[in-house]
Amino acid sequence: MPLQIVCQERARRQTTVITLEARDANGTTVGRIVLECGDSIVYLEDIWIEPDQRGRGYGDSLLKRGKAEAVRRCGRVLQCDPIAYEPKSPGTKESLPEEKQKGLRDWYKNRGFAPLDDADGGLWECKLLAAP
Repeated sequence: MPLQIVCQERARRQTTVITLEARDANGTTVGRIVLECGDSIVYLEDIWIEPDQRGRGYGDSLLKRGKAEAVRRCGRVLQCDPIAYEPKSPGTKESLPEEKQKGLRDWYKNRGFAPLDDADGGLWECKLLAAP
């Protein structure tokens, strides 16, 4: 199935926020990734795929394009906080059970991310470029 990735950009304080949306052949949004770009660190704020569209490689496609955007903007490190949330009601969310959290951490590990300390919780990073 063809996948179109659309990029939107806006300024926030002293950073740039980039939203990449994955759209199917009908133009329906099936997922998104949100990145906040600083000087040398890009923070992955959110990656989300429609539940009925998961397992089709959309998350991988968005992450690959997100990494390319991070490198293009001089990011050397992509950081994230791999905690999965589920909407409970409008404007609220609740973290998912531990078994689903482990699945998400495994997904990030398989894509080059590692925790910054010995614990799986907290900030994780993926090095994109060697330091100059």
